[in-house]
Amino acid sequence: MGWQLVLILYLSLWLSPIAFFFIEKRFGVTLWSKIEGKVGANLLQTLLSFQGRINRKKYWLMHLLLLVIFFFGVVGVLGLMFSTEDESLRYMLPIPILIFFIFWWWAGWALQRKRWQDRGKPGWWSFINLIPLIGWLWAFIELGCLRGTEGPNRFGPDPLEDYERPGAS
Repeated sequence: MGWQLVLILYLSLWLSPIAFFFIEKRFGVTLWSKIEGKVGANLLQTLLSFQGRINRKKYWLMHLLLLVIFFFGVVGVLGLMFSTEDESLRYMLPIPILIFFIFWWWAGWALQRKRWQDRGKPGWWSFINLIPLIGWLWAFIELGCLRGTEGPNRFGPDPLEDYERPGAS
């Protein structure tokens, strides 16, 4: 049973950088780069920091990445939990699920806050999600469909200024 857990952890460590590389090359979004000599600092800043702004493309790609990480992490742990005969291991496995959930919730909140800031609104607008249906629809439209504030705002520079805009000379 222990070799299956080691195999899942080993594969997740090796496949994550491959997924980051594919997303960077295919969509032109910097996820895993060297910042001040720290590999992955851009990804960690995007997922864990509440400062700055992100555009819609990065917002959706990061949510997709979080969904994949959460799905494979939880499915792997649940698979181990229900396939093991060892009772002590079965009761210990929900702990990684809790860790996955806390990371997933924190990163999702950080991404939403940065999108609200890109729209020129404070991150407290994330609490609109507490209103069932109407709040979720509002957040989906504002964060996932509408463009952020053009140019710099009080939360930082425009994240799209790094990209070449059509028609700009």
